[in-house]
Amino acid sequence: MINKIWVYMLMFSFIFGVFNGQIAEMNNAIFSSLENTTSIIISFIGIMCFWCGMINVLKNTVIMSLFEKILNPFIENFFKKENDNTKKLIMINVVSNMLGIGNAATPSGIKAMKEMDENSSGEAMTYEMNMFVLINTLSIQILPTTIMSMMVSLGKADAYKIILPIWLTSIATFAIVIFIGSVILK
Repeated sequence: MINKIWVYMLMFSFIFGVFNGQIAEMNNAIFSSLENTTSIIISFIGIMCFWCGMINVLKNTVIMSLFEKILNPFIENFFKKENDNTKKLIMINVVSNMLGIGNAATPSGIKAMKEMDENSSGEAMTYEMNMFVLINTLSIQILPTTIMSMMVSLGKADAYKIILPIWLTSIATFAIVIFIGSVILK
C-alpha cells in the first residue's frame, strides 16, 4: 500500500513540475538531496563500523559480564524456554540497544529470532518471539550514541542535551509496552 502511495506522489509531483515549468528546479532538488544523502551515509558508515566493532570487543570483556549479571534475571524471566545460546544473543542485542547502537544489535537480533523460530513448534510466533520484538523495538537507551553521532556530524555542538529526554521516554515506553505485552501476549 505504501509503495503505491509513494509511486503516486512521485508521479503527481513530476506531472505538476512539468506543467508548471519547474523541471530545472526539480532536477536541482533531486541532485542536491542525493549529494546530501550520500555525504550523510558515508559519515554514518564510519560510525556504524566503529560501534559494530566495539560490540565484538565488548563480547569478550568484563563489561559484558557485568551487563549479563545485571540483565540476567530480566532475560531469564521473559525467555524461560530459550536455550543458553539464544539468551546470549538476546543479551548482546539488549546491551547494544542500551548503548544506542542499534546497527550492532541487528545481527544478534536476527540470529536470536532465527534460533527461536527453529526451536518453536508451529508457524505462529511464540510468546518469547513477540516479547523479543517488543524489547528490541522499544529498548532503554543509556547512551544514544548513534543519534548523538549523527547530530554532531550535522554540526550540532550540544548533542548531549538529548540524553535526559531519551532516558525518560525510553524508560516510560519500555515499561508500558512490557506491561501491556506481558498482559496481552500471555
